[in-house]
Amino acid sequence: MTDGFFSTLYSITHDTILSVTPASFGIGACVLLALCLYSCWRVYNWIHHVRLVENTPTSTIRAAVQGYVELVGHAKRMHGPRTISASGAECVWYRYKAIEFDGGYDRLWWHWELTIIINAIRSIFSFSNTHFSPNTYTTSDDLFLLEDETGQCIVDPDYADVIATHKKVWRNRSSSGTLVKYIEYRIDEGDALYVSGLFETHGHTTPDYEKEALSDLLRKWKQDPVLLAKFDKNNDGDIDVEEWEAVRLAAMREVKREHIQPEKQQLLNLLRSSRKKNQPFILSGKSESSLVFRYYWRALIALTLFISSGSFLIWAINLRQGL
Repeated sequence: MTDGFFSTLYSITHDTILSVTPASFGIGACVLLALCLYSCWRVYNWIHHVRLVENTPTSTIRAAVQGYVELVGHAKRMHGPRTISASGAECVWYRYKAIEFDGGYDRLWWHWELTIIINAIRSIFSFSNTHFSPNTYTTSDDLFLLEDETGQCIVDPDYADVIATHKKVWRNRSSSGTLVKYIEYRIDEGDALYVSGLFETHGHTTPDYEKEALSDLLRKWKQDPVLLAKFDKNNDGDIDVEEWEAVRLAAMREVKREHIQPEKQQLLNLLRSSRKKNQPFILSGKSESSLVFRYYWRALIALTLFISSGSFLIWAINLRQGL
């Protein structure tokens, strides 16, 4: 039975390639070539991810250098509104998608990306019995914290390749009666987290220290009549309101320029996406070994697609040239 299926498939493919117009064949060949090149790039991309994960040393937050780093810790919610996923669970990050089926294929649960291909094929061949519609695709962009035994780091998850810790799947009927499948991926507070990305430390002076430094400096300047005389514009021997405002502004500039020392600053660590394409931003709730295995598996799939699409393209071109 299997041999008959592949024999029929080969016969249909063979006849189709020979019967299509040169323009249609050219378009199809270009699509196959683009797919072949894309899968080749994906092989390189995933292998590069593997090498980067394996060769980048793990650092602590306190000892992390400025630049591309690898950190391991636990996810923690920042102060502010709670992040609530589509299922109602409290978390630090989530992504969910809803796929609508209206053709009776209740058991046909394929991946999100495949529905795009199905819809494209359906539009080309005008299939009307089944429709797969990716209705919703939502990813949270809330900041959260990565915490280890040495400190905390703010994580900005935008543009990250996220491998979530938790996955939840459920089904429901929409108001129109069609079946909808929901797939949710989450990272909860307290989950172990592997992160590699661009590490930056930003310093800013606390408002309380600025007030104290300004008050101390003004108090000192009040006891220096020679200095205050420089601000006495009308030479009446007294500092009026406008002149005192000039004193205060000058003192504030002095505080900002000289009196605010680095040790008085509050340091904020931030981990985010790098602008360099060879430095992927990775957030993983899985272990490093599991992450490496996942990237190798993705590379293998891309390699299989590269070989199959390239082989099919060469076979199709040779078949057309034999006409």
